[in-house]
Amino acid sequence: MPRVLACATLLALTAIWLLSGRGGLGVAGQWVLQPNARPWPLGAWLLPLGVLLIFGGAAALSIYDRFRRAKDVREKRNSTLTALFCLALLSFLWPWALLGPGDISQSGTRGERPHLTFEGRFNIIAALWSDVATEYFGVAYQIDNPLQFGREYAQKWQKPVSPFQAHVATHPPGAVLFFYGARRVYEAVPALQNGFTALAPVLTQQSLADLHEGANVLRASASRGVGAPTPPLPISAIGGALWTAFLLGMSLVVAIPAVYGLASLGSDGDAAEARGFFAVGLWVLAPTLNLFAFTLDAPIAAGTAWTLYFVARACHEHGRARRFNEPEKAQLWMALAGATLALTSFLSLGALAVGLILVLALALFHRELPRKHLLDGVCVFAITWILLALIFSFNPLEVARNALAVHRAATLQNRSWAPWAVMNLIVWVAFAGYALVVCLFRKQKPTPIGAQFGLAGLITLLVLSLSGNVRGEVERLWLFLLAPAAIWAASGDFSPRVRAILLVLQAAQTLLMAATLGPLVRP
Repeated sequence: MPRVLACATLLALTAIWLLSGRGGLGVAGQWVLQPNARPWPLGAWLLPLGVLLIFGGAAALSIYDRFRRAKDVREKRNSTLTALFCLALLSFLWPWALLGPGDISQSGTRGERPHLTFEGRFNIIAALWSDVATEYFGVAYQIDNPLQFGREYAQKWQKPVSPFQAHVATHPPGAVLFFYGARRVYEAVPALQNGFTALAPVLTQQSLADLHEGANVLRASASRGVGAPTPPLPISAIGGALWTAFLLGMSLVVAIPAVYGLASLGSDGDAAEARGFFAVGLWVLAPTLNLFAFTLDAPIAAGTAWTLYFVARACHEHGRARRFNEPEKAQLWMALAGATLALTSFLSLGALAVGLILVLALALFHRELPRKHLLDGVCVFAITWILLALIFSFNPLEVARNALAVHRAATLQNRSWAPWAVMNLIVWVAFAGYALVVCLFRKQKPTPIGAQFGLAGLITLLVLSLSGNVRGEVERLWLFLLAPAAIWAASGDFSPRVRAILLVLQAAQTLLMAATLGPLVRP
């Protein structure tokens, strides 16, 4: 039980810091995460606890049934599917429940009993509307013609007037086009408009008119604060923001089969399924996933998980073809990986770091994979990018050059390399979850295929931190590295009891951080 003790100790120390409401995590004067002056009132903990107990408990019972009661293959399969379904529901619902009352430090004067507010649920709308917090949603409402947007992207949208409004400029056009696509679907389906428009007042306990006025006031004041005014958004964008948040959260649910499949790949039976369940549990309950579920980093993390799964599946299929003289299927999986990585990097160039994970995994563990299969993936990746560039009439090299220049000007030149080379790792450890981190350190060889890709992901994390290209905000930006880390952590030889206790501690840490730090994405 040394890992459990280490995890519990780290969690206790973190609780002391967070509940005190003092100190910060980061580098002073550059980027610091500070706890709220007050945690949630006790009543606000009930909803996330209820969601966790209902759906997490149902998943736990199904997993118990899979390993202890189910006798034949059909019963085991049904229990497995039920457990994954319950974990998927938990993955979708828990981030919403963890929105809570938000930061209530301003809801009453110090010394008085704070009253419950709905800032946490209102914040999800206000943050998406803000051009300082995210920017993509607001720009999507300024697009009339997506093809023209692509043509003008490098000249018009990669020239930020303020370093605080540089989210769009540091990304390819795919980031905004994702939000634009969500907007167009929402506007084209009356049922979506009616449903999410009706949901907004229920969630926030405010009228639609008050929500519209408040969100626009926050949007305007945040932009004026950095010297760049922005146009107001229509009242229909209230429901549009919730619809977009729904899609962002769903992307993490869609990633669950990839996380489970990658963790269990390469072997059959109880051991493989136990790895899969543990990896998904660490993923679903991680602080970073739940606190940043409604950001662009969520679909990037999902795309990463599926890319890794497709390449690992290609390696697995190639091995089977060699051993059993079966038809080769690796080319299809490599093609899927190339297309998925291209679409993911169309959202963010940072997703290209997944390429380093693939290079390391293939070079260290799968040198036997024929070059023609590698070329299949590379060619599909390149063709997908070329098609995107032709459709939207932009120059990928110019966009990438501009994005890197803005990134350097907006963040790198104002933040020091040396402290962040270490602090990045400390922050990532806290947000990945101590239960996950204590399982990373062991001497066991990476025998399962998933573990090999997971280890390559950890090496990539170290390279990124030392490179100096990321200085702060890794609690959100490195969400895409959570899947390989969870898969490597889950590949260890742990008893069912240890796994269960660690998952409980992982959930407790996430709930604590939501109640004392959230919301982390603010207008």
